[in-house]
Amino acid sequence: MKVGRWDIMYCQYNEKEYKQIGGGSYDKEGNQNKMGKWIEIYEGFTDCNTTSKKVTYNGEYNMNGMKVGRWDIMYCKYNEIEYKQIGGGLYDQEGNQKKIGNWEELYEKFEYYSQITYDGEYNLNGMKVGRWDIMYCQYNEKEYKQMQIIYSGGGSYDKEGNQNKMGKWIEIYEGFTDCNTTSKKVTYNGEYNMNGMKVGRWDIIYYKYNEIEYQQIGGGSYDQEGNQKKIRKWVELDEAFCSDKQIIYNGEYNMNGMKVDRWDIINLKYQQILW
Repeated sequence: MKVGRWDIMYCQYNEKEYKQIGGGSYDKEGNQNKMGKWIEIYEGFTDCNTTSKKVTYNGEYNMNGMKVGRWDIMYCKYNEIEYKQIGGGLYDQEGNQKKIGNWEELYEKFEYYSQITYDGEYNLNGMKVGRWDIMYCQYNEKEYKQMQIIYSGGGSYDKEGNQNKMGKWIEIYEGFTDCNTTSKKVTYNGEYNMNGMKVGRWDIIYYKYNEIEYQQIGGGSYDQEGNQKKIRKWVELDEAFCSDKQIIYNGEYNMNGMKVDRWDIINLKYQQILW
């Protein structure tokens, strides 16, 4: 069983020596409980230029091995040597590992070309409530800014702690990235009802690599009853959509949310109907 001090050592790809970048202590009784101050590395930690994830979590464990108090999220950009705080927040002091109060969390696919965080509040039960903003730092910039795409990036959760999204939201496309060959700077802009279901018009917005304006490239309508059925005309993105593969599908759903009649496959980059 792990006991006592454990250090995390790292040798950068262009260096020869390992240096300590983190670690902490386990209890002496052999329960493998982490205790006291710890610096832990982000899952998938890497220093590859296109997918750099040099991220650490810095905070404290109580005597039962539970996170308590303040935890900071630190990031060292590719080819830089200094870690800077880009997020974090508080865990409850009772040892339930509930996030409480204001938090800034990383996008689940955070990396060098996808430096995105979510900034908002947890209630005392560890549930997201109120306004959550989507913050984005372009790879060649230093500061995080709220996405300004038609509306302010992000949206609101209900105040009751059910974590239902409600009202206007701007959500980011899965795999959002600003890498030149695979750029996927895409958002979905629309509305949730009071039960957290998508309703009405949702637009798909795209930001071309090295351009400064977003443009609408797709979208359509969901039913108003809150079944999240797509209805009528839709323009959808191919699951591998990126700057080098701008494929979209244009067609119609019936009132039961089923695709009907003709659907066109279009190469948006060259304005060609492929089929």
